[in-house]
Amino acid sequence: MKNLYIHGSFMNDNYGDFLLYYVVEQDVEKYKNINWYSADVDASYDKYCKVNRKNKKEAIESADLVIFAGGGYFGEPAKRRLLWNLRCLVKHTLPAYKVYKRKIPYIIVGIEAGPISFPPNRILLKKIFNGAEKVSVRNDESKTFLEKIHVKNKIEVNPDWIMGVKENDFPIKNIDVRSLLQKNKQEKIIFLHLTTKNNNSGMNNVVADLKKFQSNRNVIYIIGCDQNRDTQKERAKTLFDELDNPNNRLCFYQGPWYLSKVLKNVDAVVTDKLHVGIVSTKYNKEVISVASHPKSVKFYKLIGRERWTSLLSTIKPRETYRKLSALDFQPISLDNSIFKAAKKKQTYFRRFSEGTPAIATVTARSLA
Repeated sequence: MKNLYIHGSFMNDNYGDFLLYYVVEQDVEKYKNINWYSADVDASYDKYCKVNRKNKKEAIESADLVIFAGGGYFGEPAKRRLLWNLRCLVKHTLPAYKVYKRKIPYIIVGIEAGPISFPPNRILLKKIFNGAEKVSVRNDESKTFLEKIHVKNKIEVNPDWIMGVKENDFPIKNIDVRSLLQKNKQEKIIFLHLTTKNNNSGMNNVVADLKKFQSNRNVIYIIGCDQNRDTQKERAKTLFDELDNPNNRLCFYQGPWYLSKVLKNVDAVVTDKLHVGIVSTKYNKEVISVASHPKSVKFYKLIGRERWTSLLSTIKPRETYRKLSALDFQPISLDNSIFKAAKKKQTYFRRFSEGTPAIATVTARSLA
């Protein structure tokens, strides 16, 4: 029986981080002769899937194999970079370096890599990525960053894991969202997920355009959250009051499956975060991304829908209004190769966990 440690950013009830945990948990649970576990997993996960916990020190020391699971934890935000880098160093880089030093076999799949401005993180990440048996990142910019810091391991680019999820992989069939989604035949429902406060000029422009669009269109806004944080609830309430329309509705976070069912059944989505947009795209919804983080822009660029995304800080007056006006409220169509590429992580996990040789062209301790 092999011990498999799954590392990721699972410390809170964030919708996207939970989904990234869930899809790897669903995969590895199928494997024989594998005893898998994770560390620093939020207590909310237990309600929705299986969780096997160890503290991080024990998780690494007892591991025979390690998967560094999908997420943005190796890519810094535009603001508060030093604080983020210090936290990244403690929570992710140093644990990964410990795995590297102990010569435990590991793969890195579905990661956002870079930018990283903090020299200690850059130096250690070069060693960590060079030591992996497989490296797959979720956008071209991550690959470029790794090549820039002289990672010589083979680097594949595959879309975010969630794009590889099948229609019935999320247990949402029996979730009832009908009362929230009531409308007449002429009305369209747009889900608004805007966590950035209005002290941002870009967000001010977005909200002004949303108000103008609703003033001359037959639309209902559902203002929602993707985690159960007081700050998100307060932001949703503030936005609800500012839009000031009796037809609008509030939708606080009621867990990942409720939110997924809502996203599947609305007509379009406007979001400033990543995974609400990814899940909506997976459900063939039109998404307008007013991105608070560059990783969202990179995702839409990778799937060929870059015209529907802008970095929030750059958004001009009427820009979002023009995009809202261009909505067809029809299912979008994406190239099937996108979904096939996102599903590759299942093959990587299976081969790695079962000990299939040569899953990467380079196993490169000597390159670091």
